[in-house]
Amino acid sequence: MRTSETHVRTENESLKRRFAEAGLDLAAVWLSTPDDLELENRQLRGLWDWVCAYRRHPDRAAMQNKGYDFPPVEPDCDPDTDWLRFELWMKNEPVDWSFVEEYGPPPDQETLTDAQLKAELARIEEVLNARGVCFSFVDNVPARAVYAYLRRELQNTRFDRLAEGARIHITGCTGWCEECFQRKWCETAGELWENTVAAGGAR
Repeated sequence: MRTSETHVRTENESLKRRFAEAGLDLAAVWLSTPDDLELENRQLRGLWDWVCAYRRHPDRAAMQNKGYDFPPVEPDCDPDTDWLRFELWMKNEPVDWSFVEEYGPPPDQETLTDAQLKAELARIEEVLNARGVCFSFVDNVPARAVYAYLRRELQNTRFDRLAEGARIHITGCTGWCEECFQRKWCETAGELWENTVAAGGAR
C-alpha cells in the first residue's frame, strides 16, 4: 500500500475514533462511502468541526452568528429538521422514532370489525399527522387494504424526528407497480400493467 493510501486510511480510523470516544453515533447523521476514504475524511473533518463549534456555542443562533448555518447531516431535509437532528445527536437523544415502540403494534386486521378497523385507521392517522407524517393513497382502495399496508410498514419503519411544520408523505407508491398493493385501483399502474402483459413481461 502506498504511503498516501496508508495516511488516508490512518486518518480515517483516527477520525472515526474521535466520534466513538465522544459517544457520538456516526450512523445517525452520516452516510459512509467506504470506496472513497478521502471523501469520508473531508466529511468527517467538517462534521468534527461542527461538533467542536457546538460544544463552544451550544445554541443554533450562536452557531449561525459564527457562520455555521447548515448542519452537515444525513438525510439532508429542510434546515429546521437538519438542525433538530444535529442537536438531538449532540445530546445523545434519538434522531428517529418507531410507531410500534411508542404506541404498540396495530391489531391484526382479522380481529377487527369494519367499524373498529376504521377507528384504528383514524387513530393511526391522528398520531402520524401530529408528528409530521401524512398518508394519502389512491382513491377507492379498500380500508382493509390500506390498513394491512400501514400495519406492515409501521412495524418496519423508523421515522425521522421532524421540526415543527415539516412533513413527510406516505403514498404506498414505490414505482414498482407489479408488487404495489394499490395496483388494482390505480389507473396509472393498470395501464403500465397492461403494457407489461402485452410485452410478455408479466410473471
